[in-house]
Amino acid sequence: MQQIIFYTLICLSSLAQATLSTFMSIIIALPIAHALIHSAKIIQTICMMFGIFCMVMPTQICALGVLCLFPSGGFFAIVCAHVIMNAPLFVYVVTTTYNNIDMHTIWIAQSSCASRMRVYKDAIWPVIKPVVLCIGAITFIYCLSSFSVPLILSTNEYVYTPDIFLYNAYEQSDFFSGLFFIRNT
Repeated sequence: MQQIIFYTLICLSSLAQATLSTFMSIIIALPIAHALIHSAKIIQTICMMFGIFCMVMPTQICALGVLCLFPSGGFFAIVCAHVIMNAPLFVYVVTTTYNNIDMHTIWIAQSSCASRMRVYKDAIWPVIKPVVLCIGAITFIYCLSSFSVPLILSTNEYVYTPDIFLYNAYEQSDFFSGLFFIRNT
């Protein structure tokens, strides 16, 4: 019974960490993408180039950088590391989607005296919503199955992901525990 509670805490912690990381990435990336689309083309290009660097940055380097900022590590540090790695992906994809929006639709909405919020809600959001949901799902799965970031930044075993738990069970030659975890999830 105690093992089932332990496995449940590991899964719930992973789900909470992945959900919070995904939502924080979306909340940070949408305003940045909106600001980039209204900036000069050269600024947009430079920001997109630096954003690509964050997407190819090794996760260990990101985790060590966050560990320098938050020496105690923990749940918040894991979420920050995932946001640092995933927000540029959101910004890049959403900005690219913004560039592909039909400007005639926005112009018609603005010429019919619609407010900025109404233009965003009726003309822009329906176009970017599927992209945000798709990238959000990919980010959620990526954060849920993250291995190196929680391994470097976790302070206790409840912050581990299921992948780290299986790795530790294998390293400790506790095959029964690992198989029990796989069978019960």
